[in-house]
Amino acid sequence: MADLTPVERGVLVALMASGGSLKENADLSGRFQIKMTPAHRKKLAGLGLIRTSKKPFVHTLTDEGWAFMADGFPMDIPRDGMKLGALNALLSGVRERAGPDADAIRAFFSGKAAKGKAPAKAEETKPSTPPSPPSGETDLSDAAWSDSEEALAMALQDIAAFGGRMTALERVIDDSQKNAAKQLALNVDSIFQNIRQAARKRGLETVFERGEEVDFDAVHFDCFEEIDEGEPAIVLKQPVVKHTARDQTLIVLRGLASPAD
Repeated sequence: MADLTPVERGVLVALMASGGSLKENADLSGRFQIKMTPAHRKKLAGLGLIRTSKKPFVHTLTDEGWAFMADGFPMDIPRDGMKLGALNALLSGVRERAGPDADAIRAFFSGKAAKGKAPAKAEETKPSTPPSPPSGETDLSDAAWSDSEEALAMALQDIAAFGGRMTALERVIDDSQKNAAKQLALNVDSIFQNIRQAARKRGLETVFERGEEVDFDAVHFDCFEEIDEGEPAIVLKQPVVKHTARDQTLIVLRGLASPAD
């Protein structure tokens, strides 16, 4: 198996611990601070360890991925990835109990066994009182990373694109259609105002401007072309962030950039 970077190993660990599937922006980036790039996606998919669906990006551990995780821990950690050492301690203990079998590892984390096999049964114990959720867990899962917020974020990105398309349309239509186009723009703007208001109530806003030149970073942007951190790039879609009550700024939806010519 090819060498994996700390980020790529972190993605696999997070997917395994979650039961096999996570959203890239809401979960990997937002909850676990694991910043994937297109290169990470391509490499993990090329190795057959994950499969990915788009809009939004959702990554799922494949059968090969589960087998790799069952066989690959504890693992040698590069010096710049020592923060994964604590996870190795946890996973070593898991492996001692579940063994090196991929189905047992999958059943341990997800409660499901592959290919119709029943998961190993664990002793059931019921606490006398329901455990209280950890501080901050409720608002992160229920508010910051809800599907509705991701949909609002996508709408905010599309609003900026609509203005440019409407301007282009007005240039090519004849005078008899311009009044109708103007009325359409007013109606659509009313809808957009409602979207912006809903986004503000959730603490969402776009950062940067479409067409702006920025220093590329994989935290805020995707890029479908080869580009290094810090290189000049043009904003095609704006990133959307969320401001929380704890004065945190979380990235809900990454933008899209292209290398500046």
